[in-house]
Amino acid sequence: MAPGCGVEALFGEAFDKKHELPTTVISGTVSVADAEIQVLQTDGTAVEWLDASNAGNAFEIALPSAEYQNLRLVATKGEKQVRALVPRLAARSTTGDLTVDAVTTTELIIIEAKMSAEAKTLATVSPEVLAGVSRVMETSFGEPGTAQDFQSWVAKIIDAADEAGTTLPFQTPVLDTSYATVTSGLSQAWLDAANLDYDGNGQTNTGTTATDAFDAALEELAQTYDFAECLDPDKIRVVFEVDFNSGLKDGNCFAINRFKWASDEPGKSMFIVGGIHKDSPVQDPELDKAMSNTGGWVPNKIPMYDDGTNGDAVAADNIWTIYFDMPRGARVGYKFTWGKPGLLWTGTEEWPGNQRILEAVDVNGDNIVFRRDNFQDEATNKDLSNLYIRGSGRIDWETDANMDGVPDARERMIDVDNDCVLDEWMTPAGVGPATVDCAEIGGQ
Repeated sequence: MAPGCGVEALFGEAFDKKHELPTTVISGTVSVADAEIQVLQTDGTAVEWLDASNAGNAFEIALPSAEYQNLRLVATKGEKQVRALVPRLAARSTTGDLTVDAVTTTELIIIEAKMSAEAKTLATVSPEVLAGVSRVMETSFGEPGTAQDFQSWVAKIIDAADEAGTTLPFQTPVLDTSYATVTSGLSQAWLDAANLDYDGNGQTNTGTTATDAFDAALEELAQTYDFAECLDPDKIRVVFEVDFNSGLKDGNCFAINRFKWASDEPGKSMFIVGGIHKDSPVQDPELDKAMSNTGGWVPNKIPMYDDGTNGDAVAADNIWTIYFDMPRGARVGYKFTWGKPGLLWTGTEEWPGNQRILEAVDVNGDNIVFRRDNFQDEATNKDLSNLYIRGSGRIDWETDANMDGVPDARERMIDVDNDCVLDEWMTPAGVGPATVDCAEIGGQ
């Protein structure tokens, strides 16, 4: 750990808490053992710390007592460097369990890229906003998609860096106002010497195209996260669609009779009914209420839409839509009814006695869980008496009866041409992801 302005650090010794001056203390772990650590202010100048200890991966630093905003901790050993943003420190406070690793480094790279495109700096963005954005990033790193891929690339690059080297792999990215790369966040000189395939395409990343994959992903991510509205880290938007057109096929590729159980008559429209499943790791009475489970399922109460509103993409196409914001990972049961307000089950439900099941997991990484079902399909995510010919008559949360690599109880690709082949992932056009005020979640 580098001493601050000539003040000697107590390397490898117990941290001396008897300071003559009041202090603000930061402690935690760094993924690069025995690294030199700097604490940088928003303008890049180092904070003159008073005392420090550094043993292996653990560190503790005493700063002059003050309220600090948007500090950066930078830990360096040769070419290996990891960084972390510390949005706010109160005067005379002690902050423990701070982690400085590949995840926090990735967050800071993305934040720097976004700030450059929007002509912002760490001095002009609220600490609570940046804390909120960081929290959302951590959630997205755990889900398939560009964010997860990019974070894994950063980790791979850090692992490949030489502790005895002198060229840092990362540099401050600069994007123009259209989010196009002006200066890459990744050093081409380091890549040319490292002989590394960071993006896993089977080719070593060298030469003038070495940073292309990194730059493209960073450009996308810099636009993904908003300094005003953040993706909700606790809830995810779940969009249900049901196709009620004639001529559709079920999961066995057999023709569906829409009116096997439901009767058709003028004035009917589509409803959804459901609620939190007993197997759900999260129990949410408010979601139960929103899906018309108030001590028991009440059919024909929660309308779906086919008028181009409330998330419905195309009016009058007989594909009905509704969405709910659910706790991430929640498990729900549901079914559709073709009815009128106040009608009971008979003559309205797509089948009696069973339910569809869905787990609120974002499989394709678009920050929305999207499920389109065909009305009355009994060879799908129907839990009991399932008629899927490859199945066992029932499904649970892990069943993958159609063998597409995705559990039947999660979102799936869409069969766009009704040929019984799942063709493509779809992000619904009529609704965006669940968001919250970044400052709100950053202040938690």
